[in-house]
Amino acid sequence: MRGFLTINSQPAVDGAPSDDKVHGWGPSNGYVYQKAYLECFVAPERLDEVIAHFDRNPQITYHAVNAQGDMRTNTQSDAPNAVTWGCFPHSEILQPTIVESISFLAWKDEAYELGRKWATVYEPSSPSRNLLQGLFDSWFLINVVHNDFKQPDAIFKVFESLGAETNGTNGHA
Repeated sequence: MRGFLTINSQPAVDGAPSDDKVHGWGPSNGYVYQKAYLECFVAPERLDEVIAHFDRNPQITYHAVNAQGDMRTNTQSDAPNAVTWGCFPHSEILQPTIVESISFLAWKDEAYELGRKWATVYEPSSPSRNLLQGLFDSWFLINVVHNDFKQPDAIFKVFESLGAETNGTNGHA
C-alpha cells in the first residue's frame, strides 16, 4: 500500500504496571494508560479517503496539515487530549503526553524541515532525493488518536480498511 509514511506511533495500553518492561514508566507500584496514536505523512490524493474513514468512527480524532499550513481536523476545541497518563501511589494523575492543535502546528514546521534536510543527504538528481522532496512539498502530516484505549487494535483496523498493510509494530499481529 502506498501513500503513508509513519513517523511516530504508540499502542493502546490499559493499566500496565508502571514497571512493565515495554510500556512502563513513572514511580513504582503505579499503572499506565495510553490511547492508540499514529502520526504519518499521507499522500494528498489519499487525504479525503483517509479523513472519510476517520469521520465514520466517533472514537477517532485527527489533525492534518500540509507544509503550507492548510489544516483539517475534527476536534471541537483547542483543548488538549491526553494520550498518555499514569496513576501512582501518593500522587495525582500524571499526563505527560497530549495532542492538541497549537503544538501540532508548531511541530509541523519542524517535521517538514527535517524531511527536507533528509532529502539533501542524497545526490541532487537522485530518485531518492526527488521522492523525498516531492513528499515533503505536497504530502499532509496527520496525527490520529483512537480515544478508546480498551480497544488495542482499533486504530489499525481503520488503516487496514484503507488497504494499508500493518506490520506487527506496537503489538499488532
